[in-house]
Amino acid sequence: MTYLAVFEKKAGQAVDRDDLTRALRMHWPDARISMTSPGAPGREVRDVTWQYEEAGDRLEGRSHTDGTSGR
Repeated sequence: MTYLAVFEKKAGQAVDRDDLTRALRMHWPDARISMTSPGAPGREVRDVTWQYEEAGDRLEGRSHTDGTSGR
């Protein structure tokens, strides 16, 4: 199964960092979630990253600091 979620600020769709993290923890409590520290290199494209594995399937994602998804 493949999922693709895209949040594009230009379309008015962005996700707040805390809201995203809370939703990820609620839906996938075993997911590995990391939040990049302010000022860290690459934070603009990898503010929040997550990885979840179940039954051999893996879900990975990341968001930019502006609340849009990475590609």
